[in-house]
Formats: sequence, structure tokens, C-alpha cells
Amino acid sequence: MNLETIPLAQRDIQDAAKYYRAQREGLDQELLAEVDAVADAIRQGPLRFEEVRPGVRRCLLDRFPYEI
Repeated sequence: MNLETIPLAQRDIQDAAKYYRAQREGLDQELLAEVDAVADAIRQGPLRFEEVRPGVRRCLLDRFPYEI
């Protein structure tokens, strides 16, 4: 399954990484690694995630206050 990232979401991820990099060196890479791991989990089994409205599911990141 392909997981498409729309440009606005990609910009949000980049902005969040920039913020976390300013907080602590390497924290941006931890965020990006978690985003990648969640994206892989979604690709492997999208139906296991909560349906928040018809046709829309979400997965919460563990360490960071974001959802995909």
C-alpha cells in the first residue's frame, strides 16, 4: 500500500522537525524516525487504527503530540 503525504503535511513535519532540532540536538531525527515507523505501521495494516469519521483513520505518535 502506498501512503501519500500531501505537501501541507510534509511542511508540517519539516516545521516540527525544525522546532525539535532547536530544542535538543538529534530530537528532530527521533521525531522523523517515529513518523517513518508509524507510516510503515499504517502501510502494513491501516484498518487496525481508530476510525475517527467514516473513511478517516488516525494513528497517534507515542512520544510526540502528533497524529497521522
